[in-house]
Amino acid sequence: MKERPEPIKLDFKNRRENRQNNNYNIVYNSLQENNKKIFFTNINKNQFERLLLFLKITEEQLFEKCQNDDLFCKTTSMLISKNATRQSTMDENEQLTICNTTLQKYGIYITILSSTELRPSKDGKILTKNDMKTKCIQKDDCLKSFDARIGGKINGFISSKISFGKGGHQDNAFIEQDNYANWWKTYKNNSDDILVLLIDTDLEKQFKRLKLKYNNIKNILVCNHVEFQEYIIERFL
Repeated sequence: MKERPEPIKLDFKNRRENRQNNNYNIVYNSLQENNKKIFFTNINKNQFERLLLFLKITEEQLFEKCQNDDLFCKTTSMLISKNATRQSTMDENEQLTICNTTLQKYGIYITILSSTELRPSKDGKILTKNDMKTKCIQKDDCLKSFDARIGGKINGFISSKISFGKGGHQDNAFIEQDNYANWWKTYKNNSDDILVLLIDTDLEKQFKRLKLKYNNIKNILVCNHVEFQEYIIERFL
């Protein structure tokens, strides 16, 4: 009997927290070292401008103050560093890469798509970037683009999300996924292709509700990165 492999597991919440702390430290060090190239690459520029206006000081005065006041420097770094929750593409690509590592052992392959490559239109089509350009189709006539394509023994598409903590941005992630699932239910219910809503989250209530809502649709799978791997392992072992 073939040995059952274990799915690859990653703590995305911990990774995001570590990246946020790293963002703070990068900005802090750039202020201490007066390295403006690194500084401006790693901050929220709008937040930085708002801070200068609020404090009524210049950029040079802020740098000088930070180099002479460590507590002020740390506080400033936290206020203007890039927000790790806005860097979710890094986590989502890792999420897809992990799943692909397991799935390709079973002849199933995940191809990460660009943010403009393939979009579901509101009238049931799947459009390429060229389709939208030549047919003059606007973005508001479409949903957000798919994050990945599945090929091999199973064909379909993936919408990938990492959502931790409460707030409007996190809630919007579930609204987007629900829109995908409802679109798929309407237009692709009888397709042999599968839609995977890949969500790693600590918002268990919203996650379970979305799972239950589409549980009876045979070609929609709502899961996290571990559950997706387990689904494939169980099916093809």
